[in-house]
Amino acid sequence: MPLQHHRSEKHIDALPVAPGLLGAAGTSRFTIGDYEVIALGDGHLDLAPSHFPEADRETAVRLTAAAGLPPGPVETAVNAFAIRTGNRVMLVDAGTGHVRGPRLGHAVEALAAAGIAPNEVDAVLMTHLHVDHAAGLRDARGEATFPKAELLVPEAEAAFWLDPGLPSRAPELMQPMITNAAASLAPYKGRTTLMTPGHQVAPGVTSVPLPGHTPGHTGYLIERGGERLLIWGDIIHVAALQLRHPEWSVIFDVDRPAAAAMRRRTLDWVASDELPVAGMHIGFPGLGRIVRDGTGYVLAPEHPLG
Repeated sequence: MPLQHHRSEKHIDALPVAPGLLGAAGTSRFTIGDYEVIALGDGHLDLAPSHFPEADRETAVRLTAAAGLPPGPVETAVNAFAIRTGNRVMLVDAGTGHVRGPRLGHAVEALAAAGIAPNEVDAVLMTHLHVDHAAGLRDARGEATFPKAELLVPEAEAAFWLDPGLPSRAPELMQPMITNAAASLAPYKGRTTLMTPGHQVAPGVTSVPLPGHTPGHTGYLIERGGERLLIWGDIIHVAALQLRHPEWSVIFDVDRPAAAAMRRRTLDWVASDELPVAGMHIGFPGLGRIVRDGTGYVLAPEHPLG
């Protein structure tokens, strides 16, 4: 069943994009039953084939060229999503905040473009605690970006990143992530809920464990009025590479073999069920359907712009 849009089935109701932000503050609305979902563009980061240790470089270059991408690092979207459930507003992830420069950190701008102020957010649902998802929880002063929001974090995710023994055994790449996780959670002390798998965060919105990228990596399944959408977090980072080769994990996967296995299972699930997906690293607005193609998959954009 197709997702429902404002104005027409073939057009996203796209709000204006602030000039000079590379589309970062783009905002697009659609509906799942009686819920409104708003895609929020946080910005872009660059990922090169070298970020995928299992990838064959020649094959990776060929795949990116076949996808119409220029040579070199792939400009990769960073998205977040807002969900309106009647009189409540929930965010799924908070974006990058102020920590990574001007190409990132525009989720709050996009939220404002959608007519939602930070103090109107009732809950923030975390897929995981990497910088590009969690650093936006705090402002430049270290205070809560969303002053009234309950923070919902997968229990396994918090246990991993807040383990006092983790810094001594983690590789150098992970050290900034560990610091960020603790700093991002701190302003929400006293209003943080740790979720077990299958937690119903709102009627028709359920957490789905998708571990591998991180130990507590979690998606959110929305089911309303016979329509469904899986917000799947970081199942993929570069579609042109990982849909053709799900076994290619990114260096940011905490457990690369587990992430590859979960990616394959999730792709098989959503393709078999014709379940639309929303991803934090699918090109804005981050929506599509996964279709089998030989031994791999392709992304059919659910809502092409234009």
